[in-house]
Amino acid sequence: MNRIRREQPALQYLWPLAFHETDNDQLLFYSKSRLMVVVNLDTVHPQHGWIKVPLADWRLPLDLDYRVRDLLSGETYHWRGEWNYVRLDPRERVAHILTIDV
Repeated sequence: MNRIRREQPALQYLWPLAFHETDNDQLLFYSKSRLMVVVNLDTVHPQHGWIKVPLADWRLPLDLDYRVRDLLSGETYHWRGEWNYVRLDPRERVAHILTIDV
C-alpha cells in the first residue's frame, strides 16, 4: 500500500476528495482526481452493486468505453459509461484502488 501511495500523487494529499453514488450502502466509493477507491464496509459478507463513475465531472463522454486497473491486484476491467458493477468479498479483498485509462 505504501508503494501505491508513493506512486500516486492524488494519494499524497487529502484534497480534492469526492464521494460518489452507489446502489449499495455497504459500498463506499470515492475519488481523488481520477483515482477511484471502492471499499466493502461489511467485514463478513461479500457485497456487490453499481457505482457511478463521475465522467461528467471529469469532462469525459457519458458513453465512454474505458479500462480501469486495480492497483492492489493488477487486474484490468472494461467499463462503459457512468454506472459499472463491482463485487468485493472480504475473504479475498476489501477494496479496489482503480486508475482509469481513456
